[in-house]
Amino acid sequence: MPAVQNADQQEESALQDRRNEKPKRGPKRKPESAYNLKKKRQNTEQKEKDFNKKLLESCDPFSEENATRTCGHDYGYTASDVQAIRLYVAGLPDADKRAWFKSRVKHDQEKIDRLLAAGTSLKGKKVNKFYMEYAPAMREKMLRWSVHQTPVTAPQIHDEAAVQEVCGKFLLFCVDKSLGWFYPGVARSPPSQGRTPEERTNTSAERDFVVDPVRKEIFKECPKTSKVLQWFREEENIADALPTDTKYVLSYGSKRLTHAAFVMCLEARFRNKWAGKAMTVFYKNMDLILPDAHHEDPNHADEENRLRRRALNKGRNSQDMKQYRYGNPYLGKTGSIPINEDIANLQTFTAAWSNDKDYPQLQKFVVRKWMPFAKCDDCSQLREAIYVTKDSGERQQLLKRQGKHLRFVRRERQAYEHNRTEGIMQSDDVLSLIVDGADASRFSLPHFAHNSHATSAKWQLRMHILGCIAHGRDTYAYTIPSHIAQGNNVTIQVVHYVLLDVKEKEGKLPKTLKLQLDNTTKQCKSKKLFGYLGLLVHLGVFKIVEVSFLPVGHTHEDIDQFFSRISVYLRSHNAVSRTKLGAAIHRSYTKNGKHPIVDHWERVANISGFMDDAVPSIPDISLYYHFRISIFDGMTYSFCL
Repeated sequence: MPAVQNADQQEESALQDRRNEKPKRGPKRKPESAYNLKKKRQNTEQKEKDFNKKLLESCDPFSEENATRTCGHDYGYTASDVQAIRLYVAGLPDADKRAWFKSRVKHDQEKIDRLLAAGTSLKGKKVNKFYMEYAPAMREKMLRWSVHQTPVTAPQIHDEAAVQEVCGKFLLFCVDKSLGWFYPGVARSPPSQGRTPEERTNTSAERDFVVDPVRKEIFKECPKTSKVLQWFREEENIADALPTDTKYVLSYGSKRLTHAAFVMCLEARFRNKWAGKAMTVFYKNMDLILPDAHHEDPNHADEENRLRRRALNKGRNSQDMKQYRYGNPYLGKTGSIPINEDIANLQTFTAAWSNDKDYPQLQKFVVRKWMPFAKCDDCSQLREAIYVTKDSGERQQLLKRQGKHLRFVRRERQAYEHNRTEGIMQSDDVLSLIVDGADASRFSLPHFAHNSHATSAKWQLRMHILGCIAHGRDTYAYTIPSHIAQGNNVTIQVVHYVLLDVKEKEGKLPKTLKLQLDNTTKQCKSKKLFGYLGLLVHLGVFKIVEVSFLPVGHTHEDIDQFFSRISVYLRSHNAVSRTKLGAAIHRSYTKNGKHPIVDHWERVANISGFMDDAVPSIPDISLYYHFRISIFDGMTYSFCL
């Protein structure tokens, strides 16, 4: 027993000694000996000699290699002189290098004026003279520079005793430059620049040597980035338009989700076989990645889940991003599904989106979480349910419902964009209108840009403003006092007045009317409005009338930007009467180079009362978003789409 204890004590003592032992370090580096320093110096000097020898050989004006670069004359300069000049010029900044050359060039303006007066082209004419110091004087300057670092001064080119006229080729050879460096303005102008060979004649400005020429910045767009820009242009037509007239709200919660939608859209467009499987993986990853901080136990969280959240929390240059398709955790692991090499990855996508210098047009796009106005009830309820639910299967179903809802909204917006484009491009056949009302709380009379307690306490008249945009034609605004009821009558009268104005200006109306209205039964979506539109078809004013409604919460369009411009203008301008308010509306907005047409109403016709008994009720009218009214077999029919 004591022997065992002694062995344990010895082992513990040895272990303690190893812990206390200082780590061994390598031997200290000895300083280099004088012999090694001498050898290094000799090697450096030999390299310089070899370089100078090679440079000296390349500076021989009479060698076969340089025969095409010089004029065949040396003007008293040796290869050593040319080498010294090249070494001096090579050490100068680019601007000083050009200034050194410019001081030895004289622009013969008298000859240029004489040739231009005679109507002779300057093409092929020598209008510059080149000068250099005599060889002994240049050798003296080079010697002072090599010994005392004295800059080589510019010669007096007007003094014939100090300089000699040389060939331009020889002067360019001395500084080791080409003719394109001397003539940057006419440096091999290709026909693609819009100038024919006959037009590319050398003018006096092009022939003059410029010390600091303007450099053209060449910007070549990446093909993948071009697809990103094209996709954003398509999204602009269907995104929610902010009233600020500068931002468009995309229907995605983050930039990574936006990129995932971009990838799935392009994979479907390219008809990749794996597009359907990629969408299934996307919804599955949404379930794994969505934060569930209230219910997840960090000790039992899935490792894959943690890795993907880690990738989401880190920047786009994280190493974790490389293991996912297109660098996006929402799109699945690399290798699980093929990728399309023509589609931009997450880094390229977000880099283009954030590049306000090259792509300022992308800065007007923001994700859904920055939407300042009321959101869609379905969107809000689905997002809340997705974040609250504990069941993975239920979350999958909710995600699918959310995706289906967003795709439905996208199709509806595309339909409106299609109608708007038809109204602009096919104005002879289609009349496209959008009608909406502004928030009445914004407009009261008298209006003061700077309110005081006294003005705020006074009674004010609330004014309603209804707007209409006839796409490709004009913009209209109508002011209505608050005592006139807001209902179907005001919407019908807006449409009626716009139709009268178009008929008066163009002499006729197109055969198809496409009307976009706010999705509310109080003012737009009712049998009374459809009765009026059916009457237009029945009387032959239009052959087809199509009425469309965007989903509630997704109705923010170009008409809302019109109302926003009015509000912005009134922040700095007073409007004490309806006339002043109309003038403010007229000045606040411009579309297609035209200001809006403003009218003031004192009364509204009771068309709904006339239509109430004549039109039957439309069952489940709130379930439909598109209606078409046309004549079939001599009868007027309304179809719900």
